[in-house]
Amino acid sequence: MLRFPESDLSDIVYLEQLTSALYLDKAEEVAQYEKAMARLHEDSPGPEESRDLLRGLLQLT
Repeated sequence: MLRFPESDLSDIVYLEQLTSALYLDKAEEVAQYEKAMARLHEDSPGPEESRDLLRGLLQLT
């Protein structure tokens, strides 16, 4: 998500691929990515839980 401080510039979604990239600027498309990012943020562990999870995974190896 690319956001700009200027009010006349809309948010853009930048999708990078192996051999190309896409810029999505339609409001409906950007809104879908905003929802997905919000959901990922809600479902992701916090810093302490992430640290503990990684330490636990390291102990398995």
